[in-house]
Amino acid sequence: MIILAFLLGLAATALLLHASNDFASKIDRDEKTFNALEQAKTALIGWSVNHPMWPGLMPFPDRSADGNYDGQSDCPGGPTNYSHLIGRLPWKAGDYADCGVLLPGLGKEFRDGSDEPLWYAVSRNLVHSYSPVSDPIINPGIIDNPTYPWMQVLDKKGNVVSDRVAAVIIAPGPPLPSQNRSSGIAGPAEYLDRFRIGAVTYSNRTYAMPDEDFVMGEDDKAIRSDDALYEQPYEFNDKLVYITIDELMAEVTKRVAGDAKTVLKAYFSAQGRFPYAAPLGTSSGYVCKDNTLEGMLPIGPSAAGTTCNCTVGAAFSCTCSFGAIGNVAYTRSGASTWAVPPTTIPASAVTAGVLTPGNPNLCTRPTTQTCLCTGPGFCQNTTGSRWFRCRDDGVTCEANTTGTYTFSGMNVDSASGGCSLAGGCGSTTVTCSTTGSFTTSACSDPPLSSLPAWFSANKWQDFFYYRLSRSSPTMTVGNRSGIQALLVGTGKPITSSPFVVAKGSAQVRPSCALNDYLDSLENTNADLVFDAPNTPRTRQYNDQVFIVAP
Repeated sequence: MIILAFLLGLAATALLLHASNDFASKIDRDEKTFNALEQAKTALIGWSVNHPMWPGLMPFPDRSADGNYDGQSDCPGGPTNYSHLIGRLPWKAGDYADCGVLLPGLGKEFRDGSDEPLWYAVSRNLVHSYSPVSDPIINPGIIDNPTYPWMQVLDKKGNVVSDRVAAVIIAPGPPLPSQNRSSGIAGPAEYLDRFRIGAVTYSNRTYAMPDEDFVMGEDDKAIRSDDALYEQPYEFNDKLVYITIDELMAEVTKRVAGDAKTVLKAYFSAQGRFPYAAPLGTSSGYVCKDNTLEGMLPIGPSAAGTTCNCTVGAAFSCTCSFGAIGNVAYTRSGASTWAVPPTTIPASAVTAGVLTPGNPNLCTRPTTQTCLCTGPGFCQNTTGSRWFRCRDDGVTCEANTTGTYTFSGMNVDSASGGCSLAGGCGSTTVTCSTTGSFTTSACSDPPLSSLPAWFSANKWQDFFYYRLSRSSPTMTVGNRSGIQALLVGTGKPITSSPFVVAKGSAQVRPSCALNDYLDSLENTNADLVFDAPNTPRTRQYNDQVFIVAP
């Protein structure tokens, strides 16, 4: 009896040790798997962000359609099908525009704890199209407005974890009883898994629609054979990580900002100054405007010297379009129809050149024939023979005599024999109601002409706010002062609650309002202080601040 008890105890100990060893071995395999997945995710984001010709682009997977898994992207060779978007992670080389000339890959083959190469699926929004030949437009605007719906990742019960998935990376684990990988070129079904809950199948094996779902299922060793939730036998051991389009665009924005900073610094070295900004809003044509210290990057060519002659017929309307308009010189063929300003304006205001009591500096004459409006008011020349008027809207300016006048940075009233610029923060159209001519004025700074071609092709100019200083005061960014130039990646417009604090409602772009681009009160107020770089992003804040200089 003693010997029997000893043998039974020995057997129990052996079983316990075996189970313990199996458990420890599984923990070790899982740890290796998750490390490989995280490293592969970091490497894939890095590859996409640093793409030399199209930042944000993702490679096609390595499929077995060419007879092997060789670690290189397999191009479709024609129109893209969804089956082209799932395969092994291409670690040796990734594609771009030419299937015969591949870019260096991730630099390392990532394998899971069972020594299986990792698999990969990518959104159609982020790959090159070989037929017809085209590239996707990749910038933060695609987060909420993609060409195709983003992929989805589900949890073990089929609940949506994320519906903004740009790519997934899957560790297949060891083969399950129903899988056969002996050929070496087996397809997804022999590596990736599926399970059923009721009548619904959740699968990582197929890619048949743009918003294809992938599942983070439970390991089969954790599911009992009598678990009624899942169809038995339950076979699943995939592990996966995913990349959202939000996190990818945040990293791509950093890369794009770095390139823009390099160009701005080179401009400073060549010109001895940073360029004036283009007014907010795309209607400016991204052309710089003299004395404009904030707005958009000035990448557009100046339309300086372009003249439009308007001969007005019975309809009394004329539209002249330019590439962009900063200031407009208007030559009137006759006097304005409005009456001479009232005589009740105090003489002291007339002497000061400002005829609206209580509103100093709202209508000024920086030069003899320049009217500058910042609010309602009147002003005149020293003899009183030439009058300017700024209407109550603060942006409409008129003159009462024939001549050539430069109306700086505003609309000029079309109802009273003047001209109007469509849009208050930059325009491409002048409209006049009497015969006259308009000439665009030059910006004294040349444009930023050395940005890479992909910058404007992907419309990145719409997703950066630019601020400069030509003299004191300079900007403060976080705890750094004396900043002469900065960029803010504006991210996608936030259009649903919770709204940005700076606006309190949906952001709308293009816009002339700063709080349609920037999110915090600190970034939108007038104190020249901006949020620190690397301020955490939230649902109602996606600004990314970058110091250009010093």
